[in-house]
Amino acid sequence: MVDPRDRYANGLLGFDGPTELLRLRTRERLIDRDTMAILSDIGIGDAWRCLELGAGTGSIAAWLAGQCRDGQVVATDIDIRYLEQHQLGNLQVRQHDVTTDSFPPAAFDLVHTRSLLVNLPERDAVLDRIVGWAAPGGWLVIEEPAIFPIDSSSYPAYQRLMRALEQVMAISHGADMRWPRRLPALLTASGVTDIGMRVTPQYVGDGGFGEDIWRVALLQTRSAILDAGLLTAAEFAEGLALFDDVAFLDMAVAMMSVWGRKPSRLPVA
Repeated sequence: MVDPRDRYANGLLGFDGPTELLRLRTRERLIDRDTMAILSDIGIGDAWRCLELGAGTGSIAAWLAGQCRDGQVVATDIDIRYLEQHQLGNLQVRQHDVTTDSFPPAAFDLVHTRSLLVNLPERDAVLDRIVGWAAPGGWLVIEEPAIFPIDSSSYPAYQRLMRALEQVMAISHGADMRWPRRLPALLTASGVTDIGMRVTPQYVGDGGFGEDIWRVALLQTRSAILDAGLLTAAEFAEGLALFDDVAFLDMAVAMMSVWGRKPSRLPVA
């Protein structure tokens, strides 16, 4: 049986894909500003130790390094080819599999992930491990795409297209784009406090970056969708054609940004 982790690294969203870098860069342009706003609202300390898991092209890791100039940022991914471009004194790049590799307990003042856990079959267990890497009083910021806006779409062809994408991601590497709705409850159950949440919809039909990223993702997975029998070529084309219809405007996913804080140690009596 093929390990789901290998299926992700070498599969539909693997870095070797011809359009994967374009997808990652488009994602940066779409949501980096929102991520930076959330992290800024938390208030990053100059000497913080920050961990960026699944850092991708490293845009957020590099930004964090500029915020905590007297601290350190550790940026990890299973494939670090796009991270090695960042040559900053307080930014350490590390090849790391979050499902098997570890960090010392309570090692970081901030742990941030984005579009990572939905792609891991063992996401609940990984979240528990991540919580353990945050220091007492430290922050966790988990951002994941949730596909629930599709359920109420009034465009059947578009709804079928996006559900096929959801299904092929599950088949490919065990992704679950329904899971992010559980994040507040899961973090609370892990002992995290001061839970907050921001939900930001992404749109298609407006010609913006949201449309760009989902067009790329759909074209990137088209062969797999057809091979799995999830859609016919005609059904796929019908759904994608809506993106170019001037009368079409809808939501794709909602980015769920959930944050919380590890309780501080109780004072010694």
